[in-house]
Order: sequence, then structure tokens, then C-alpha cells
Amino acid sequence: MTYDTNYELPEHRRRVEAWREWLPKRFRFNTFGTLHFNQGEVSLVYARKRLFRFLTDIQKRPSMFGEKFYEIPWQFRIDGVIVPELINSSTHYHFLLQIPDSKIQTFYELGETTWKKVTESGKFWSKKVLGEDHWRRIISYATKETHKDENYGNLILVRECWHQ
Repeated sequence: MTYDTNYELPEHRRRVEAWREWLPKRFRFNTFGTLHFNQGEVSLVYARKRLFRFLTDIQKRPSMFGEKFYEIPWQFRIDGVIVPELINSSTHYHFLLQIPDSKIQTFYELGETTWKKVTESGKFWSKKVLGEDHWRRIISYATKETHKDENYGNLILVRECWHQ
């Protein structure tokens, strides 16, 4: 069944609320940010490939986890969710990540240059978020467009990027 996503149907509201409740139970987020393409609307296939490339490249860096990062258990490397926004006009993604505390600063330092290598016109922004109440507001902000079928269908769990 296809919905006009300009309307927020009851099942969409329940879906957003369920997602917002599930996220903090599943993840221990400590980093929030935005990856913007600055190219207007971009294809979701292109966007997904660029996001996977970014996550691969940043984790392969020796100061992060190294070339064989994918062999490291999930609780010791980057994990989380990436949420699309404005996919039909100014495509960008918000990320909610759990990163080992010892690697957060390195992630911030490498993030901008790594994203620029992946998408030259792109902008990277990130912030460490502390406190449960702050996270509730961040999760609400990052998921504000998940009531739209196309946005919800294009959420990315970081674990989807590599098959083990």
C-alpha cells in the first residue's frame, strides 16, 4: 500500500514513537552529527555508497581501528544508526553513534577530512552528547522525518555496512 507521505497517519506516529523508544535501549550513543552532501537532492543509492565509504575509511585509519577494523567486535568499534532527512531536496543524514570513548576525539578530528574525501562538496558536523535528557531531544530531532515512508525505509544501521 502506498501512502502520500505529506500526511501523518496513525501508524506513522506509532512507528516514530516505537523507533524513538527502541534506539536508546539498543545503543549507548555518545556522538551525534550530520553528514551533508551540499548537492541538493542526491540519489539514495549514491548516498548509501558514500556513507558506507565514509564509515569504512574512517575506521580503517591507523589511529582509529586499522585495516582489519571489521574483525573487531561491534562493542569495540563504531556502531549506531544513520537517519536520512530532506531526501527530495537537500539530502543529508544525521548519525547517532556509539564510539569507544578512547576513539571519540580521533573520530571528531578525522571526520571532516574523511567526509571531504568521500564527497568533495560535503559538510561534516559532530558533537559529543552527554545526559539522558539531552539524548532524548537529539533522538527526537534526528528522527523527525521518519514518519515518511521513504525516510523510514532508508534508515541505516551501521552494522549493515559490513557482513561478517
